[in-house]
Amino acid sequence: GRGNVKVLHNGQILYTCGGVCVVHDAERKRQMHFVGHDDAVTCVSVHPLSAGNVAASGQLGDGAKVCIWLTHDPSKPLLTLQSVPEKETNVKPRVRMIGAAGAVRGVSFSRNGRQLAVVCDAGVSVFEVAGSAQEHPWSDARLVCVHSGDMG
Repeated sequence: GRGNVKVLHNGQILYTCGGVCVVHDAERKRQMHFVGHDDAVTCVSVHPLSAGNVAASGQLGDGAKVCIWLTHDPSKPLLTLQSVPEKETNVKPRVRMIGAAGAVRGVSFSRNGRQLAVVCDAGVSVFEVAGSAQEHPWSDARLVCVHSGDMG
């Protein structure tokens, strides 16, 4: 999609290709891949205060899904935001419910890095980090949905 190419602070290029987020290091002639999505990636955002180390990416599909992950270690997500049916009780600890459904059309961190806006087919949700963690607050953050609503 448009806007899915980012230049990180270290000069590496972050872009999407199908269901994969690619971190390309032209200087070292190598690539790293984040493969935490199970459908085509539609959008990507880089945390403004993480020196380009934290990214969020969203995907197509019926159930909204956003992954937050490290660009220098894309082996697994720090946190996955995913729409889950209310009756679902067997939810993995790193999966959080988001109040929207359908494909994720956009993700964006706030300037201060404390909020993440998610736009899905069904609406908009804004999440905020509650509390603080030293190294990566998004990894074990208790996210609070501070806004959720339809597009109308």
